[in-house]
Amino acid sequence: MPSNNLPFDLTDDSANVWLQSLSHLSSVNSANQLYKVIKQLRSTKSDSTNTLKILIQLTPTALYIISDIESSLQADETKNTDKTQKIKKLCIQLLRNLSLSFYVFSNTSKLADNEKNQAIYMALQIIGYSQRLTTLFHQPPSSTLWKITAELYTFAQSRNIIQQEIKHKIKDFKNLTTIESALKRNLLFSILAPYQYNNTEINALFSISEKYAHLLTLDTADTADTADTADTAENKFYWDYANQTSPNIKQQSHKPSNSTISIDTRALTLKLQSTTFSSILKKDTLEDIINRLSGYTKVINSPLPSTFSINHLITGFFDITQYLKKIDNLDKIQQLSSELNGENNTATSNMSLEPMEFEKSHFDKPSPLPSNINHLLAETVTVKTLALKDTRFIMAETNPIDCSISDLTLLCSSKPHPELGIIRQIKTINPTGTLHILIEKVAGTPSPQIVSHSKAPDQAAILIQNKNANSSVFIAPCKLPSDAKIKPAIGSSTPLKALIDHTPFYMQYLV
Repeated sequence: MPSNNLPFDLTDDSANVWLQSLSHLSSVNSANQLYKVIKQLRSTKSDSTNTLKILIQLTPTALYIISDIESSLQADETKNTDKTQKIKKLCIQLLRNLSLSFYVFSNTSKLADNEKNQAIYMALQIIGYSQRLTTLFHQPPSSTLWKITAELYTFAQSRNIIQQEIKHKIKDFKNLTTIESALKRNLLFSILAPYQYNNTEINALFSISEKYAHLLTLDTADTADTADTADTAENKFYWDYANQTSPNIKQQSHKPSNSTISIDTRALTLKLQSTTFSSILKKDTLEDIINRLSGYTKVINSPLPSTFSINHLITGFFDITQYLKKIDNLDKIQQLSSELNGENNTATSNMSLEPMEFEKSHFDKPSPLPSNINHLLAETVTVKTLALKDTRFIMAETNPIDCSISDLTLLCSSKPHPELGIIRQIKTINPTGTLHILIEKVAGTPSPQIVSHSKAPDQAAILIQNKNANSSVFIAPCKLPSDAKIKPAIGSSTPLKALIDHTPFYMQYLV
């Protein structure tokens, strides 16, 4: 064992011999060995130049091994054992630690400027691959990686090297040769909200992000304000790197700061709509992507020529869960009252066979609209709702209210169940501030539930039961451990399976 406690000396030849030895191990064992070595290299205090070279030398092997593990896991997607989850976690941690290692060396005084530039570039490239893998495995995104992305961008800006070409020999990185191009790819992949798609589509979206990232225009706050006055049709995205978070959709109330980068997607949207664009994405998926990038302009401008309906609207995760709990309590009181009246009048006439336990679902229970619900509706906002050509959406017209794009809504009407939805666009239609709120309907019946896990108290959740699809659950943004489960009042707990969507306002999991 070399004196530095690594399995090799800090030379190209010694590291290469060690890499060759990994070919005799399984991919999982190789990943584990790489993970340990990279963690040790990250804390190496001496010989920074050679350590950086070794990290770069290890990168292609790390990417290859992870790709091999990924392929084997996808070949048998029915397996979701504890061992599988540990393997996924190992792969994610391997890439995260590799990116963190490059980040550490990007700002050390022991390296020359060109070496620091290379470290920044490598860190951003690996962060992008980490984003992709985390999405494929439907694990929550890393706030740490967005934090260091912001710092890497600040480093690069201060050195004026954003658009400087970085020379390297890594085949996987050949299409993006500058710090800016790697950053744009990462921003675009996040903007495309890839979690809601299958693995084939996620990989396609990553390829699109890499191939067409150059079509994004990144502007500072001052330039973005000027551009907004000339264009209100397109959705604007922004990245506030001072907040060290992922990019978001620009809200009407958003006030840019000196750290706000406006992200203009118009050129990309036109490309995706052109006859020269081709991909393996299904037509419906591509339409979803174009709608998102264009701010749902086509959808919100296509109301049907019909009369409007009067409905009641609630916005925001907390208010919605509180309302659903009240509805649930009223429903239970009504059911209990009906049962008691039935027992007094016809004790035996309503007898029936009780299903066996295995025939029951602890999520299946009738929830008719209670007759005494009117006082609850007083807590809601009265809105006009208009039907749209795309029946997946509905539009609410209202006086100015406090609401945000990507937040949850609940429409309460004369239907047996309230309808959950997600705000996709908000448009002011006149000088008095009247709003058109575009809502994408969430198919299924919402009900209040509790998510339970080992590291925090029970958390409120919204369960969506859908006869034609898997059930899902919405919770407020938080860090959930792998043992998180839905905790019904009756019956056994059900584990959360996979993260399929997230915004600043909620996280959605399959159950």
